[in-house]
Order: sequence, then C-alpha cells, then structure tokens
Amino acid sequence: MPYQYADGVVKDMPFHNIDQIAPAGSINSNAEDMAQYLLFHLSKGMHDGTRLLSENNENQMQIPQMVETSSDRWRENGLLTYGMALNVTGYRGHKFVLHGGAIDGFTAQLSFMPHDNIGAIVLANLDSNRNPVPIIVTYGIYDRLLGLSLTPWDQRYLDDEAKSKAAENAAKKA
Repeated sequence: MPYQYADGVVKDMPFHNIDQIAPAGSINSNAEDMAQYLLFHLSKGMHDGTRLLSENNENQMQIPQMVETSSDRWRENGLLTYGMALNVTGYRGHKFVLHGGAIDGFTAQLSFMPHDNIGAIVLANLDSNRNPVPIIVTYGIYDRLLGLSLTPWDQRYLDDEAKSKAAENAAKKA
C-alpha cells in the first residue's frame, strides 16, 4: 500500500492511474527481478551465461557522460554525473552507480559498486517527497559491506529536516 507524509503524519495514499507516464513509472517489478537486474549490471550485460547487452554499451552506461548539479557538502559523496540511464558518482572512495525511481507512494533505489562487485536495492512504500530513508539505508548497507565506520546519515537528514522546518516557520512569520 502506498503512503504519504503530510503535516507531520504518515497517511494512506490512494493508488493513482499512471498509464499516461507509462515509460517512466509503470513497470511493476519485485525484489527477485530487481536482484537479477542488479546482477545483470554487475556482470557487464550478462544474464544466466547469455550476453544481453554488449560490454561496451554496459561500460558506457557506467561512464560519466555529463555532470549533474550536485552539492559537495558531504565529503563521502563524489561529484554526481550521469552515464547512460545511470547516475555515476563516488561513495567514500568507491565508484558508485545508482538509479532511483518513484511514483506516488513508492520509491526504489538500485545501486552498485562495480569495482567491489556489490550492490543493493532498497524499496519503500512512502512517497519520495521528503523521504530520505532509501538513500540512508543504501549508504548504511555500503558502510557495512565495505567494513567502514558507520556514517550517521539518519542524524544528518534529521538535522536537515529540522533546519528546513525552522526556515519554513521563519519565512511564515516574516
């Protein structure tokens, strides 16, 4: 079931017909299929011993093609770039490839570190607006898989939320 965060409360959210944006959000999947898609990328375009995508095309997807607007406020994150259908950046010194998606009430975050041969898929049923949980969980997974100290991402996002709320209240008063 989809949920939304509104006025400080998590509420049920109705399913919406999204047929009009079919290519951008109407693919229904499950954890098993997403895991196979992740393994497909980690194996450079192979699935069950069959090449489905040339290694060159898979490499192009994972090579920066353009720079995206991003913030450098957290030293753990590298410069955000876009490959071909995938974001390419760094996380704590490791190449980090990811792609997220969201529709009303649902969020998906697929990511992998090709040089480390690890990846993660995080799914949430809370509207993506103001929902940092998928990326917080993703970063926590990589901190653990790489044997690194845990970065307090949850606290950082809570602090951001508090600052945003304070700024909103100040703007309302002004």
